[in-house]
Amino acid sequence: MRSQARVRAIALAALLAVSACSDDGDGDTTPPADDAASIDEETTDDEATVDGDEQRSAVQRTVDLAQLDEDDLGDGWRLTNTTPAGEDDDESPLDECVDASYLGTFDDATIAESDERTFTLSADTSPLPPQVSSRAEALDDATLLSQRHDVLASDDFADCIATTFQDVATQQMVRGGGEATVGDVEVRTDVVDVDGAESSRLSVPITLTTEGLTYELTISATYVDIGPLGVNLFVYGSAGTVTLEQELEWASLLAERLAGD
Repeated sequence: MRSQARVRAIALAALLAVSACSDDGDGDTTPPADDAASIDEETTDDEATVDGDEQRSAVQRTVDLAQLDEDDLGDGWRLTNTTPAGEDDDESPLDECVDASYLGTFDDATIAESDERTFTLSADTSPLPPQVSSRAEALDDATLLSQRHDVLASDDFADCIATTFQDVATQQMVRGGGEATVGDVEVRTDVVDVDGAESSRLSVPITLTTEGLTYELTISATYVDIGPLGVNLFVYGSAGTVTLEQELEWASLLAERLAGD
């Protein structure tokens, strides 16, 4: 059990996403010149507030509906954890692979975020049963989501990810006398065929050796955006237990729900 806990610890530690949620904004107000102007301005402000609240609620409903459930994944998959929106904002080791100014702008532009759901293939009795997590988000600037695909496709980012995962894996495994080796990072673009969607998939293979046993682990992240809306799908577990076709089918389903199909 102790070796299983160490292996799962590295899987959890390695699966870290570069995204967060914040919503700040204050508006200046100017005192009215007279009572009539005051009434008009207050009415206009109230209408604008109502419209803004309705739009925000509509966006929130959209990202909340862009979720997976057990029936989508198939037999043996069970919902094992739900992280409420805004409760996963801890700083990620992957932040060092992305320009800090972009991260800040991305955070500030996030206006809605869904819960994150995690599913586990309960029928799998291996030390690393597959897990799937997904979440959706909405930004007030669609270009920031598009820029994320440019970041993922860059050689510098791939090199940084490999180094960071290697460091995290080594730190987790060395305490128990184990070893970890990160393989070549693979990035694919246009992996989801949904109208208006832009997509990228990042995959990282990791070999773990502990107490004479070797585990081949694959960690992947698929990002799909439609305008200012995005969905993120994370998959990890023993290599080959979840196929690429399954991952892309799930990512496409999320994208269709994001598009309202």
